Amino acid sequence: MPGDGWKNVCRAAARAGRSPGDVTLIAVSKTQPAEAVREAFAAGLRLPYSRWSDAVLTFLRDVCEPYLRLFRRVLPSFGGLDFSPIIAIVLLQLAGSLISRAIR
Repeated sequence: MPGDGWKNVCRAAARAGRSPGDVTLIAVSKTQPAEAVREAFAAGLRLPYSRWSDAVLTFLRDVCEPYLRLFRRVLPSFGGLDFSPIIAIVLLQLAGSLISRAIR
């Protein structure tokens, strides 16, 4: 079994004084039966975490967060709702249309 997950299993087994071959990995879900989880895994469904998607999301968060923070400082709190992305997108579209008109 390749990957960091298996390396973690090997390290944990070594700390416990056991062989990694003695470890059985099982899927756990509080809301779905084990057989449904096995079938989903066999069908190719995986946990939402993967390195490449995490790298893309981290990049996007690092790029967008400073811009959104400008609006979050100014906008009042609306409970659990964050309207800063909507305002940011509208202003970006407005700036884009102004720049394209200025170029023509």
